[in-house]
Amino acid sequence: MIITPLNSTESAVHLSGYAQGVSGGGTGQDTYGEFHDFGGSNTVALTSSFTEWQTGAGNNNNNITLSTAPVKFTIDEGGTYQFNGSLSIQSGTNNRTITAALFINGVIYASSETSRAFTGSSTTGSFSMSTLVDLAVGDEVTIRFKADLAVTMTIINISTNMLL
Repeated sequence: MIITPLNSTESAVHLSGYAQGVSGGGTGQDTYGEFHDFGGSNTVALTSSFTEWQTGAGNNNNNITLSTAPVKFTIDEGGTYQFNGSLSIQSGTNNRTITAALFINGVIYASSETSRAFTGSSTTGSFSMSTLVDLAVGDEVTIRFKADLAVTMTIINISTNMLL
């Protein structure tokens, strides 16, 4: 069990892939959402422009609306959210850097941007994303990827969640 403080009055508990907010602040209701994609069969053609993640499956949500193609969290309750992402991907070409970032209402959330360099072709690498972000009702949060040069990215395992 991991207890993660969100602010002075809230915390979140993560149990085996299920995130549950502990009452305090907001409406006192649990607010969370989670997406995942695994198996190594989904690929994304990347360029130097950000591309939305299309292939995730949503589960374990409450007070956040989940939609796919693109993967999107729509906020039903405003507040400060913790976003976590664990990414294991493969680069189809050597000497590429792949970048992931959150976008809020179509605009990059700059402090969420993170990159991973790949030195070999068909090399698998992992990296993570973690940030706090203030969101209002109706805000749409997407995850996007880009590369320094064109490459095909294979998704080995991506797991993301948001907690109020």
